[in-house]
Formats: sequence, structure tokens, C-alpha cells
Amino acid sequence: MNIKSLTIYGYGKWIDQRIPIDHKLQVIYGPNEAGKSTIIDFIESMLFGFQNKKQAVHGQYRPRTSKAYGGELRFSEAGHNYKLVRTDGPKGGDVKLFDVDHDTELPANTFLEMISPIDRQSYNQLFYFGDFDEKQFYKTDEMSLAIQIQRIGVTDADKWVGLQRALTKTADNLYKPRGRTKLINVKLRKYHELSAKITNAQKAYPEYLDRQAELDRALTNFNSYQAELSAAQQQLDKDRHLMSFLPLVQERAALDQVTTQDLKAAFTDADQAEFNRLNLVIKSTRAQVGENQVKISVLKEEITDSPARKFYESNRQTIERLTAQLPHQRDLAAHIVFLTDQRQANQVKMNDLQLRLPKNASGTVPKPFPNSGVATVNDLLRQEATLFDQLGTKTNSRQTRHRPVVKQSRIGYYVGAGIVAIGTVLLHQLPFSWVGYLLAIGILIWGLDQSDKPAIVPIMPQVDDQELKQQLTTIQSKLATIRSKYALTGIDQSKWIPIQAQLQQLQALQTSEEDIASQLGAEQRQYDQFIDDWRFAQDWVQFDRTNYLENIDELERTITDWQQQVADYQAKQKNLTIYQQLEDQAAKKLEEANQQKTAFLQSRHVKSDDDFIAGINQQKQLREKLRRKNELSQQLKDSKLLIPSEIDKSQLTNKIDHEDKQVSQLQKQLSALSEKKAELKIQIANLVKSGTYFDLRQELANLETDILEDVHRLIALRLADKWIQNVLNIATRGRVPKILKLAKRYFAILTGQRYQDILFENEISVLRNDDVEFAINELSKGTLEQLYLALVFSMAIGFSDQYPLPIMIDDGFVNFDKKRRQAAFEVLKEVSDQTQVLYFTANLEENTNEFDVIDLSQF
Repeated sequence: MNIKSLTIYGYGKWIDQRIPIDHKLQVIYGPNEAGKSTIIDFIESMLFGFQNKKQAVHGQYRPRTSKAYGGELRFSEAGHNYKLVRTDGPKGGDVKLFDVDHDTELPANTFLEMISPIDRQSYNQLFYFGDFDEKQFYKTDEMSLAIQIQRIGVTDADKWVGLQRALTKTADNLYKPRGRTKLINVKLRKYHELSAKITNAQKAYPEYLDRQAELDRALTNFNSYQAELSAAQQQLDKDRHLMSFLPLVQERAALDQVTTQDLKAAFTDADQAEFNRLNLVIKSTRAQVGENQVKISVLKEEITDSPARKFYESNRQTIERLTAQLPHQRDLAAHIVFLTDQRQANQVKMNDLQLRLPKNASGTVPKPFPNSGVATVNDLLRQEATLFDQLGTKTNSRQTRHRPVVKQSRIGYYVGAGIVAIGTVLLHQLPFSWVGYLLAIGILIWGLDQSDKPAIVPIMPQVDDQELKQQLTTIQSKLATIRSKYALTGIDQSKWIPIQAQLQQLQALQTSEEDIASQLGAEQRQYDQFIDDWRFAQDWVQFDRTNYLENIDELERTITDWQQQVADYQAKQKNLTIYQQLEDQAAKKLEEANQQKTAFLQSRHVKSDDDFIAGINQQKQLREKLRRKNELSQQLKDSKLLIPSEIDKSQLTNKIDHEDKQVSQLQKQLSALSEKKAELKIQIANLVKSGTYFDLRQELANLETDILEDVHRLIALRLADKWIQNVLNIATRGRVPKILKLAKRYFAILTGQRYQDILFENEISVLRNDDVEFAINELSKGTLEQLYLALVFSMAIGFSDQYPLPIMIDDGFVNFDKKRRQAAFEVLKEVSDQTQVLYFTANLEENTNEFDVIDLSQF
């Protein structure tokens, strides 16, 4: 695995940050608190999952200023580029893996398969060099190192190594070359002592030797007879075995005439499946044809061509054109109804006003004054009243040189504004009726302004009655003209001004009546034209000229009914067409299936289904016979019997009887020899008991047996120990020797070739070039760290062929002097040729200038 870049969404102090890694040996520099340890933990978390609070010894790295937690890790593996995304989630986070070269997402377990069985703990043991525990390292020996290596490649490696240690300990308790208290060592010393004693007692055993020689002859004969008996029994078993296979041989011979040439290629199980498929297709298709025909018949009965549909189709364009006008005509009809109602309301108001207004001498209602004439008439009436008063008092006391100030009356303005406002209310439905409201407000404001101004009433010097009467006559003449002009004859002058509001209202209603009548006439003509346009449908729609909206409703209902009938007719026609097409397709499919079946039968030279089934059954029987023939042949072959081409059962029976008798005879002879052998052994035993020599020989023989048993046990323990070691080496692909070899090489480079070997016994020791051996607790801390670094690098390279994970070094050379650091970087360059190395440091030195450096302070 070669890491290409890190993209951190949120991890500790790092937020939305991308860090490119372009080299296999990458130096990552940053002062203290720059975030180096956070990046190391981020890489491990991306590879092996986020730690929970219990697992995270140094605390979790959840960012305080962002909700994002996780990031991306781009890497290459076996020539392919991948992107690993891990974000906050259960069980170590949510993982997604992408193949960047093909832009596809891979299953999440693909990444687990890439790094398995490496986990965070084993990664820190094999690929991380940072904190160094001297005390733990002092306890390391070759067996501990092997366990650490084999823990990655072997399940329960601790148990296997524990068993290996137990076997070694048990074997060492049995025998050691220089041991004195070990069991076999003690027995060997006793064996030598007994041998010396027997040498001194050899003169007493001639008779023992004779009996022993006779026993040896008996044993030789016994073994000879036993071998002959074994051969006879084997032949007897073989013939009996052949007799048990005789029925199979005869059955196999009866099937010799059955050969594969009798099989026909067109009558297999696949052919029968095709035959059944064709029959099933024909059956289902025939049923489908019948169903479609029934549905077609039902639809034809249901389809009826109604007169309404024919009428609609023949007048479709006209109907659709008039139908498009229905919304407008409905609005028109509603407005006609509204205007009619408004006209009737106006008539009622006009009749009421005419009843309440006074009538002139002709019995009619007078005409209203114009807005500007109300004030004039009001002034004339006021002047007339003043003159009448002056003529009545005949006093000159009011004469003065000054003109009295009289405020103008507001009544005229109020009356004028009220008349305009009432007219506007009555004519509110007409366009621009709002202008009336503005005019009324303007008259009222003008009246208020003028009334506040003082009116100078000229006071003439004292005049006589004749002059007053002349003025009065002039005013009365003007009033008479007004009375005649506005048809006020017969109406008291005091009512002229009060009735003006009602006269103005009546005049406004009359004007509105004329406008409504004009508009209503135009709209009724338009509506009547629309109704006349439907004259072609008079047989289907009846109109009531007085019910405007009901006519529209009737038209909409009728048109909807016509359209529904057309839609139903078209839907049934469409369904009929569909079922006819389905019926045609099913009929065609049925014809094709029948043709296929006919061709199927003709290709097999049969005329009917029964003939084909008969051929299938016949071929099945042939195949069963051939199967049985092959089965019998295989059974006879597995029996490994040499079966004669011709075999006679009676001859084989006689041969078995003869061999049975021969075996019985040999068993009797062996029984006799066994009795003689037992008798000789008793005699020898008595001779042994009768003298010291024989006791010593027997004791020596017993001791030999004990020693042999212990030696066999020792050999078994040593072989088991060796077997376990070989199994562990095979399971780890021989990594232990390879790793030890690399460790010695790297240690030599790191120490400037001052040490030539690393020795593993009960604990690790090193051998200097002058052949002086040092235990690891005798080494300086720097040399000890060099040895540990050599082991870390060798284990990482040893696993790089199967688990090519990057090595991370966290300021691992702090205790090294300049020369040692230079040697360490030489090893780093060599190691980086095999696997990626990420070196984190807070100190940049001149020996790192030749490497690519990422400065974290620039991020």
C-alpha cells in the first residue's frame, strides 16, 4: 500500500485539510503541537477504524469547531488507485472504498480483505517505531519474537508455541547430553553397570544357551508356519471375495451386449423437457386464444352506436367551437340576470321617489336644479324674504355708512354635495362612477372654504318703498322663470330646495335605467345569437329564453353526455382492437408452436406424442442399463480382483473348501508350536531364576526395554517439537528466518558494521566483530534502540510481500547522534524500496535535505 494523499474532513486540530504524499520515503516536519501525532492517529484510524472512549488511551480526536469527523485516504495497491472514505459511525465508522481508475464503488469488506489479519495492535508492533519500552525488550527471545511474528499468520499461535515449549521441557527432563539427573541418563549408567556384572557371570549359562537355541528354532518354525498360514488365509479371503463378486460378474456379463451405440441423441432428458415445454406452450396458447375470443364476443355485443354519438361526431367542429364559448356565455348570462335584477330594483326606487315627491300643477314631478343653480335659487329666495321684511318694517334705523358683515350660508354647498353623492351611489355599477365621489368631496370642501369668508351685503342708503318693490319685482320675475323652466308651478317655494336631493336621485335613477336598458339589450342580443347558433341541435336541446343560466347548464349536461358516449364508444373500440390483436398474436403463436412440435417429432422420425414417449422410455431403460454396467465395472475395478475371463462357480467352491482345510491344518501346527514355545520359555525362566547370571541378563533386558521406550518417547517429543516448528514456519511462509536475517543486516548497517550477528537463546544477545558477545541489558540505550529499529524494519519488510503497509516513524532517532542518524536514514532509503516509509520529526537536519519534506507549519 502506497499512500498518495490525506484529506481530513475533521480530526483533532485538522479541519478541511488535504496533505499530498508524493514519495515512498516522505519526511513530515512540524514543531511541537503542529499536529504530527494527530496525523499518525488519523492514518491508523482510517486503516483500522475510529477508537471509542475506552480504546483511545490518549483521547479521541473529535474536532471542537466542526461536526465533520473522518476523511479520505487515497492509496495505490498492486498497480490500482483507490480512495478510502471513513466517516463518523458505529463500529469504527462508516467505510466506503472506491476504485479511482474505474470510478466505481467497491464493497466495504474489500478493504478489510486487503489488510486482514493486520489490526491496530499488530500494526503498531510491526510497522510503527516511536515509544521504546526497554524493560519489555529485555524480555524478548527468539521464541517471543516468533510468537509476535506468527501471531499475524497463525490462529492461536500462542497456544501452539506454548505446546512447543511444553514438549521441549518434557524432552529435556528425559535426556540431555550432559545431564546427570535426567531419566534416560540415569538408566544408561545403570545399563553399563549391569553389563559389567554380566561379563563376570558368563560361565553359568551353557544350558540356558541350549534352551535358548531350541527356542529360537521353534520361533523360526513358528514364523515359517505363520507366514504360510497368512498366505493361505490371504488366498482364501481372495477367493471368498471373488465368490461374493460372482453375481456382479455375471450381471456385468449379461450387460455386455448393451453399448452406447444403441443410444439415440434425440431422446434425452433435455429433449423430453423441450417436448413438455412445447405441449405446455400449445396448451396455454390455445387457452389464451379461447379467452380472447370470448372477450371479443362480449365486447362486440356491448358496443352500440347511439344516435347521440353519431350526431356529436357529425357536428363535432361546431359543437367544440360553441363549447369553447360556454364559459363566456355563462358569465354573460349571469350578468344579464344581474342587470335585470338591478333594473327592477331601480324601478321600485323610482316609483317610491315619485310617490313621495310633490307634483306640479300638471301632476308631474318637477325637474331638478343643476348643481350650480341650487345656490342661485337659494340666494334669490333669501333676497325675496329680505325685501318682504324691509317693506314690512319701513324703518331707516339700519342705515349706516358701513356694510354689515354676513357669513355666507353653507346649506347650498351641503345640498349640492349630497345630490352628487346620492347619484354616484345609485350609479355605482357604471364605469368611472368613482368620479362622482371625488366631485361630491370637492363641492363640500369648496362650500366650507367659501362659507368661512364674510359676505359684504351692501346696504343702500335709505330708499323708498317704490324702489324696494321694484327690486322685489325683479327677483320674483327671476323666480317665475325658474318655476316655469323646472316645472315648479303649484309647488310651494319653501319646498324647492329640500326636494332637490330627491329630484337629483330620481334623475340619477332614470339615467341609470337608460344605461342598463342599453347594456342589457346589447348583451341579450349577443346571448340570443349564441342560443340561435345551437338551432341545429334543437332535437337534442330545448331552451327557455327567460332562464339564461339554466340554458347554459342544460347545454353543459348535454355536451358532457355526448362526450361520455363518444369516450365509452372509443374505449370499447380500442379494447376490441387490443383483444383482436392479442387473439391474432396468440393464434400466430399457437401456429408457430404446432409447427415447432411437428418439426420436433419429424426430426425424431415419430408421428405422435405416444411414439415419442415410447422412444423416451426405451432410451431411459438403455441409459439405466449403461449406468448399471458402468457401476458394476467400477465396483469390479475398485475390488482390485483379477477376474478370469471364464469362471466356474463349482470349481471356485471346491477350491475354497480345499484352502479352508489347509488353513485349519496350519492353525493346528501353529498351536502345537505355540505350546512347545511356551514350555521352552518356562524352562528358560526356571534357568534364569536358578542363577545370578540369568537374573542379571533378565534385568538387563528389562532395562533395555525401558530405555528403548524412553528413547521412543524422547524421539516422539523431539519430532512433535520439530513438526510444530515446521508448521508454524510454513504458516508464516518462513518469515522468522527471513526476518532474523534482515534484522542482522540492518543492525550491521545501523551500527556501522561494528556488530556481525544477533543471537537468540533465552534472551537476545549481539556479537561484536571481535567475537565479544553482549547481552541486550549491557548495550547502551542508543545501540539498544538501533537493535529494536532493525527488528521493526525487518518484520515490516518480512510482511511486505503479503501486507505492504507503510512504516511510520515518530521521531524515532531522538537519542541518535549524527552518525547514527545518518546510518538510520541509509536503512530508511533501502527499506523504502520495499514499502512506503513516513518519517515524522520535529527536527530538520542537513541529512534530510535530500528527501521530500512536508512542512506542516505551511498548512
